[in-house]
Amino acid sequence: MRLDTDEALALVLAGRTFAAWNGSALGRALRAALEKIAPVVGGAVSFPAEALSDFIFQPDDSPEVEAEHRWFAIVLEAIQRRRELRISYQKPKARTAAETRTIHPLHLAFLDHRWMLVAYDLTREAVRNFLLARLREAKPTGARFDPPAAFDAKQYLRGSLGRFTGDGAAEYEVRIVIDATVAPYFRENPWHPSQAIVGRADGGIEAMFRLNNLVDIERRILACGSHAEVLAPAALRETIRAAAAAMSARYTGPV
Repeated sequence: MRLDTDEALALVLAGRTFAAWNGSALGRALRAALEKIAPVVGGAVSFPAEALSDFIFQPDDSPEVEAEHRWFAIVLEAIQRRRELRISYQKPKARTAAETRTIHPLHLAFLDHRWMLVAYDLTREAVRNFLLARLREAKPTGARFDPPAAFDAKQYLRGSLGRFTGDGAAEYEVRIVIDATVAPYFRENPWHPSQAIVGRADGGIEAMFRLNNLVDIERRILACGSHAEVLAPAALRETIRAAAAAMSARYTGPV
């Protein structure tokens, strides 16, 4: 068996990731799998793993990444083995101590550059989202659970642009005009699987989406500044108008 550069790089990244899971049952299983691969690979990799490491920049020293590494294996194993977890969760705006929640972990999703846990919250009796970086503690309670029969992770996340998800009661058809300056970058990096694009005579584009909430797309539109204009829905257009007016007022007059 021979490995190309991409496969060798994948092994390097896998080795780093598994090291962060050391001690867990899943971590031991993954390490064992790598150990079985190693003798087969032997000296067939002509591009050394050490050299590959030099090309990889990872902000391993950031608190968010460190927290994600700390809890990833525990959460993933709980999902696979259907084990109930008791977590301590700290919201950014919370002035009090972290909240204690008892949850049934259902799915892990990488959204907006962060790992998010979708879980059934027993206190709120509903599915909720939790960022791994905000966990302060996660321990199995010893109880097991059966996932909700109606839960479908793909369907649940289908209309999400980022970490926020709607309650399933509404779906929004969003239409945005992107000018010719930003259009090439927009085509290169689509925002959502439902995205449809229509070219315009001035070199810009009109983009359409079907989303279950408007939180994440509001932030992305504001990031485009004057290069984007919301056509629909009216509520989103008004939100962007109000935000733009507030920004304009802030920049009126001297510093």
